[in-house]
Amino acid sequence: SLSQSEYLVHNHSLARGLYLNNVEKQQEHLWFSGMPAIGGTPDNVELVNVFVMPDVLEQPEFSQRDIQRDIEKSEPTQAYTLLTLSKAPRRVVILGGPGSGKTTLLQSFCLAFAQGGRSRLTWAQSLPELLPVFYRIRELEEDLRTRTTIWDCIAHRCSQDLSRTLPLDFFPRQMESAGLIVFFDGLDEAKTTASRTHIVQLIESFVRGLSPECRVMITSRPYDYRHRFIAVDR
Repeated sequence: SLSQSEYLVHNHSLARGLYLNNVEKQQEHLWFSGMPAIGGTPDNVELVNVFVMPDVLEQPEFSQRDIQRDIEKSEPTQAYTLLTLSKAPRRVVILGGPGSGKTTLLQSFCLAFAQGGRSRLTWAQSLPELLPVFYRIRELEEDLRTRTTIWDCIAHRCSQDLSRTLPLDFFPRQMESAGLIVFFDGLDEAKTTASRTHIVQLIESFVRGLSPECRVMITSRPYDYRHRFIAVDR
C-alpha cells in the first residue's frame, strides 16, 4: 500500500512534522518484550522517567594494545556532552558491552532531537534542529537485500515505520536545509564478517556525502570494532 498515491506525502513541511511525531512515538517508551508481567506490571515505561545518563570515556586513538592506557588517561563525562559541547564531534562510535545501555542511550538522543524544545530531558534544550534517524544495523542488513544505498534504505525503512511514503528526496533535502543526525545501532549485530565489512563501506560512503552540519553516531561491542570504521571525515 505504500506505493499507492494516497499514501504519498507530497509536502515536505507536512512530511517532516509527521515523521518527527512518529519518531517521538517510537522512542518515548521502553518496552520489556519477552519479560513476564507480574502483578499488573506494565510492559512499557516512559523513557524519561527511568533513564539514567551514562558516563563515557574518550578513546581518541583506538587500538587493542592501547585501550587500557587510553582509559586510564581519560576522565569520564556524561554522554550527552557528545551532543551539547560547543565543538561536538560530528562522528562518534560508542563502544560498550552487552546490556550496557548503548541502544537506550541512542533512543534518548533520538527522542531529544525529535521533541526539540518540548523535551523533558533537561540537557536537550539547546540542541540544533537536526532531523534524527534511528537505524538498527540488523534492519539495515535486511533492507540491503533489496536496495543498494543507505539513502534508499533509510527512505524505505522510515516510510514503512510511518505507514506513509515520504517524498523521494525527503532526506537529502532535509540534509541540505537543516542537517541530519543518524544513529546506527549495533554494528556488531551484522550476521557475518563479510556483511559487516560491506555495511561499513556503505556507511563510509554515506558519511562522505553528508553536509557539514550532519552528525553520525554508531554503537558496537568493543570486540567487533576496528579503527577504520570511523576513519573518514572526523
